[in-house]
Amino acid sequence: MVESYCRTNNLTAAASDRITHELAFQGAFARILTKAKASIKFCRNTSRYLVPIHTLPSEILIHILNLAGAVGHESCKEHETPYCLNRIHLQPVVFASVCVQWRTLMFQFPTFWSRIDLVHGHRAGWNIIPRAKIWAECAGLCPLDIRVAVVSCNLIEKGFVDFLNSIATRTLGSLSFILENASDVNEGTFFKLYFSNWAPGTLKKLIIEKTKHSGRYSRLIKSSNSVQQHDSESYLFVDLPDDLLEALWRPVTVLRLHGIYIDWGSQAYHGLTELSLLPSRETHESPTTSIRESQFKMILMSSPGLRVLRFGLAVAPNIGVILTQGEAIIPVQLNDLELLDLDFDRRTETSLKYILRWVAPGPKPLILLLPRSYGAIPGSDLVAHNRPDIQSFLVRAKVTELCMYIRDPALDWLFSLTPHLRTLAVWLSSSLVTSHNETQENIDSSYGTIDKIYVLASTLKLNTFCQWLSRCPPTRALVYWRCVFLDDEGKRTYQADEFIKQQKTPTVCSHIENITDEPCPIGGWRASRHGYTYSI
Repeated sequence: MVESYCRTNNLTAAASDRITHELAFQGAFARILTKAKASIKFCRNTSRYLVPIHTLPSEILIHILNLAGAVGHESCKEHETPYCLNRIHLQPVVFASVCVQWRTLMFQFPTFWSRIDLVHGHRAGWNIIPRAKIWAECAGLCPLDIRVAVVSCNLIEKGFVDFLNSIATRTLGSLSFILENASDVNEGTFFKLYFSNWAPGTLKKLIIEKTKHSGRYSRLIKSSNSVQQHDSESYLFVDLPDDLLEALWRPVTVLRLHGIYIDWGSQAYHGLTELSLLPSRETHESPTTSIRESQFKMILMSSPGLRVLRFGLAVAPNIGVILTQGEAIIPVQLNDLELLDLDFDRRTETSLKYILRWVAPGPKPLILLLPRSYGAIPGSDLVAHNRPDIQSFLVRAKVTELCMYIRDPALDWLFSLTPHLRTLAVWLSSSLVTSHNETQENIDSSYGTIDKIYVLASTLKLNTFCQWLSRCPPTRALVYWRCVFLDDEGKRTYQADEFIKQQKTPTVCSHIENITDEPCPIGGWRASRHGYTYSI
């Protein structure tokens, strides 16, 4: 930078001498710091007075152990079934086995033991019950975090019933289910066992995820004592009073439902700070549950404090019920919204516009995940199909992080609507071509700089990608993840590392990085395969 300044400016002798003096001073200062760091490093490795971790104050040590436990639980979100059998969740036992001091410390803080894992329909399930009893006792008066992996609902073993009865008077903080390939038979009886076990009023988090549906619709949980009559194909009836169910999940603030849902008119959707309504993760051919547009609007109005909204269901438009003829659509104001994840697939892709028009984010920075789907129509994608609705939404939002799949390389319109954008993550289609028919706008010189652009799992023609990248604003860092590039004829392939070495990337980026084997760098933005944990 100094050299460039000197070449482009007429320097006086005094200015030149001053620059030389300052550079020498900075060099000397850097050498002093290097020596100091080396001395400190040597002392740390040789000193007799190093502070062992067990001499730290209890408050600090507990904080460290809590962080270690949280990292362990988080690392399990990609674990195969059944989720609760992963030994990573046994950190309290491991920590308590280190030494007498740690053991005493672990039992002094009951929050370490409040997580109770149960497994139904698996040979290891019986072995977990004795451990669950011990942990529930060690948890003392702490609200329990009950997590249940379900392989089969057909048989409820007596051991589980006895254990649930033994903790019926305890305070329940969260209740999570993952139904792994479980059949629909006896689901109502299974949920009755768990929903009726605790006094309502304390449940803050409810998670229900079903992975497969054997070609049938997902169902809505509803009391069998409801006055209204409904068909059994659409509803999963639980033989409990409607008042009891509503009282159980009325205090819930975090609600994640994947593949099985609660009746849309329930108070479970009131007062939420986080809501996930996503289709079954592993069901691609069966139809998905739908929600009416008017019902979706009512849910938003019932939870104006939403911070996180993840949605991927089919929406049945019925705007005529909501608005009178000629009345304008007024989006629901969600001033606290921080993340909007619209994860549609080919079964639900037409629903995007019905969601965008009812959401009005507030002034907070927003992470926006647009459909990560190829779209059902060849040569197009959901962003292109819904561009007018996306544009209208971006005008209302302060988007700082954006993730999407695109085929159309012309993103000038997007950059002009996202002046606060700092991170862009894109899946680029192999059919990406430069559009000659559309007039591309020049990016406003006052736009600023993007911190990072992620190019994810893309196979692209070299020149086409360079043309696309040259249209982006100045970027501090460009990150490739599992990308492959083709020559113009589509015959020779280049790995991203080779592409970087040849320095073919336009000068729009000051730093370039390639990630090959690591997990997706934006994995924390998305819902995990299992609904228990998200990074956000």
